Amino acid sequence: MNDYKLHHIGVTVTSLKETISFLEKFGFVLEKVVRNEERGLTLAFLMSNDFRIELYSWDKRQQEHDIFHEPGYHHLAFKVDNIDNVVRDLELLSKNFSIKTIIQPKKVIHKNTQTNTYEEKRILFIKFNDEIIFEFYE
Repeated sequence: MNDYKLHHIGVTVTSLKETISFLEKFGFVLEKVVRNEERGLTLAFLMSNDFRIELYSWDKRQQEHDIFHEPGYHHLAFKVDNIDNVVRDLELLSKNFSIKTIIQPKKVIHKNTQTNTYEEKRILFIKFNDEIIFEFYE
């Protein structure tokens, strides 16, 4: 198995500004805000000690059911060195566990709204036992 480093928990919120303000009262510090215009998505990353929260804020709610748009807990994320190795690990684990791929490995690009630069990462989302969503990113 690969080296999996817990990186953050993802939460979908209806009010990004209000949630950031609330979390700051508990010692969280805004690390960065990134924007994906194509998806109509703003992400805010807050840090407290070694714990990071990623807030999802959508421009508009989807009419149809979409797990990425539902307010509340969204996913647990791990930073990895190589997504392809994760895919191999998951193939082995799927022999004993119920694992469903939600988003195949792909590259995503976000614009950092504070530095006006673009950030690229490769991601993979799975759902374990139809209950818990995990993100892996390199």
